Amino acid sequence: MSTIRELTNLGSCGVGAVLGTNSKKGCIKQLTSARALWAFAPGSSFLVDGTFDLTAVQLLQAQGKLIVFQGVNTFEENGDEDAIETLDDTTKIVTTEGKYAFLATFTNGLDFNMALHTIKGFGNWNFAIVTSKGDIFGALDTALGFTGFDTGMVQPAKLQVGTTQAGQKEGLMFQFLDRDEFDSGYSLMERANLSFNPLKVEGINEAVITYVNTPSNTDTIITVKVTLKDMKTVVSGLPFGAFLRLSDGVAEQPTAGDDSTTAGTYVLTVAAIATGEVETIEVYDNANNRDVYLLTPDLYQSSTATATAVA
Repeated sequence: MSTIRELTNLGSCGVGAVLGTNSKKGCIKQLTSARALWAFAPGSSFLVDGTFDLTAVQLLQAQGKLIVFQGVNTFEENGDEDAIETLDDTTKIVTTEGKYAFLATFTNGLDFNMALHTIKGFGNWNFAIVTSKGDIFGALDTALGFTGFDTGMVQPAKLQVGTTQAGQKEGLMFQFLDRDEFDSGYSLMERANLSFNPLKVEGINEAVITYVNTPSNTDTIITVKVTLKDMKTVVSGLPFGAFLRLSDGVAEQPTAGDDSTTAGTYVLTVAAIATGEVETIEVYDNANNRDVYLLTPDLYQSSTATATAVA
């Protein structure tokens, strides 16, 4: 496996200040259209000397430090042009360099549009771009590592409602704050040099957990159902240790159980329940104390179900 230091700006066939301008002798680095976006939490990165592979990517996702947005259909650069002053004798002076800004559109549905609204703000996330070739284009901090470009505004575009003339589209707008970082401080990692395909990296699956039956006094079995947010597609194969259960606020984990009888419906063994106890349960990575659980090759984050035990 290779490190960020070894991969960054490595040609897949490298051309390297005034910098050298002859690129005919080596591989030309070019950006193709975006097909996915990676949003890094500020201060988060892939360490410059750390192994960069799918495991490292999913770890950052599970830690809540990286969000992957797949399915970019169109990608437009719509930032401001450079401001140029023209003097009386027609001499031109660049007074302000315009910042890069982008609009990405998707056709991923209403739930995806809702998810976009959870990240809006200013300076909350830093964006890198995954191109149609599977190359990853982001920023390189020689101390921190590979991360997204310094991003200010992050704002979902208004939902384009489907009509008789065009289908529904979701949009995300964002602006890079540092022009020089994009022009000169970038890192391009080409698909051909990677051990995985960045275009195949999926985002976290949002799951919904519900009680099939209301817990009752003296019960030592609880039954819950786990689906994706569509409330239809079941999540199967979770071990009993992949749940965080609280009884009146105290952790009392399931000690056995699975969904072997009905996929997605988990029959779990617990300590005896008493009338009036408030039960909560969610999918959870107890081993690493985080909300996101990796059930290879997928990542899941669930809601929390709540029920009060009856007599």
